[in-house]
Amino acid sequence: MSRSRGDLIIRILGIVFFTIGVLEFLALLIACAVSLVRAADFPPWPVFLFVLLHGGILGGAGLSILLARAHAARRKARLLAEGTPVLARVVDVEQDWSVRVNGRCAWRVVCEWEEGGTVYRFRSERLWEYPALNNEYVAVYRDPADPKCYYVDVEGSCRPVVEL
Repeated sequence: MSRSRGDLIIRILGIVFFTIGVLEFLALLIACAVSLVRAADFPPWPVFLFVLLHGGILGGAGLSILLARAHAARRKARLLAEGTPVLARVVDVEQDWSVRVNGRCAWRVVCEWEEGGTVYRFRSERLWEYPALNNEYVAVYRDPADPKCYYVDVEGSCRPVVEL
């Protein structure tokens, strides 16, 4: 499975919000510089505050989206490289109704693994297509120091599907 349309939309939104916020800040700085050079009155305070807040909110939202995506990608790469792999049994493939993109809900693979009488339940990241699993087991990469830090490798357990 390659990167889905939903992931691409979220990344584009982050880039657009951040770019608009930066452009608004640049426009505000240019307006300040022009008013200082011409010794003219600066734009009224309500306009200044609106542009400052609007640019800050959009820029901050875009930056937080981009940073969260980068953090998740680094965490996934670290778990795939250094995590302890275990085979977990697939219990369910459920729809995640909390997020919709273009009217479609995401899917999550729910799997369990038992160690020493304790059952650990794992949920995959959001999948935008129904996963075509090869068998009833998926690889889960766990951080031995933090049991809440894991990655369910659904891509490695899916058979290739070509949509025509």
